[in-house]
Amino acid sequence: MRLLYLHQHFSTPDGATGTRSFALARALAARGHAVTLACGSYAGAATGLRDPFRRGRREGMVAGLRVVEFAIPCGNAMRLPARAAAFLRYAGRATALALAERWDLVVASSTPLTVALPALAARRLRGTPFVFEIRDPWPELPRAMGVGTPALWAALDRLADAACRGAAAVVALSEGMAATAVAHGAAPGRVAVLPNGCDLDLFGPQAAPWRPEGLPPGTVLVTYAGAHGVANGLGQVLDAAALLQAQGAPVTLLLVGEGAEKPTLMARAAAARQQAERRWDRRLLAARFCEVVEAAAWA
Repeated sequence: MRLLYLHQHFSTPDGATGTRSFALARALAARGHAVTLACGSYAGAATGLRDPFRRGRREGMVAGLRVVEFAIPCGNAMRLPARAAAFLRYAGRATALALAERWDLVVASSTPLTVALPALAARRLRGTPFVFEIRDPWPELPRAMGVGTPALWAALDRLADAACRGAAAVVALSEGMAATAVAHGAAPGRVAVLPNGCDLDLFGPQAAPWRPEGLPPGTVLVTYAGAHGVANGLGQVLDAAALLQAQGAPVTLLLVGEGAEKPTLMARAAAARQQAERRWDRRLLAARFCEVVEAAAWA
């Protein structure tokens, strides 16, 4: 089959973002399908393409995949209006690609939810079936966070309804997201739960263990690798680490990734370290003071 895989935030393992679409697209190619993966230029991603853009687009073969990259920058650190504009620009370019060539199937991977627009256009105008993958529940997520307006959420609800009802199959990352798909009109029999997995070639027992330099023996290293956005709630992780450390637990927290909240998180962590150092200094001073007083009393 000739498959068009739409994922705006695609990256190979050389990048610093998720590689699920890379792994799944390669699995399709390994089964003999001709896979074209269309993406944008996501912050921290590495598409494997290095030639200059021509008319806002470049393409080439990467690991057995035909990758088409549109010159549409996007990233978690961008403000919401800029990100929304990038989502719509990608949807427009992807729609043109979906209609320009003959495809046996389209795979539309969300987020953003607007990736469903080219899939729906191809289905309506070309009769091309599509698979809709839900990697984040929209508009449930922005609604819960209070991001956007009721009018925007209502429009996204309609788009999610159309995507879930029109898809030949829906892939969800969790049971909760599967329930969201059914709530938007997907037939339960057409919904498959396929959670994220671990690349054992990278993280298997053959991989050499790693720890940051300078950690005292016995320290428990807790690592988070992922986006540093408002939706990720990493401030609560810092709060939890502070509570554990205040109780004397030998815990060190390591956050790896990019996003709009990263500067704030780094500032909080630096302030916490300074405060801890000041407390420790006062303890040393207090201990020394006690020694001086006791020495004077016994003299």
